[in-house]
Amino acid sequence: MLIVTTLTLLALSNIFGWWISHVADISATKPRISRLLGYIEAAPRINATLAEVDIALSELAIEDTGDTGEAERCFSSNCGSWPVRWG
Repeated sequence: MLIVTTLTLLALSNIFGWWISHVADISATKPRISRLLGYIEAAPRINATLAEVDIALSELAIEDTGDTGEAERCFSSNCGSWPVRWG
């Protein structure tokens, strides 16, 4: 009878220790889950912002026509006076 009681107490203490260690893991994952839910809720706003950035970048980009001289002329006409102004 003493052996059965000891083994039962040992098994229960192991189960209790396992449960306590996993409660700490669960409480550590709650902020991570909340952060992921926030990302999911913010996804439409992030996608809209990325689309706006793509539009802005496409307006700033010089079209690649294959003529490097054209790009150089465009750059020098727009940015060539920077060293003079700030030099």
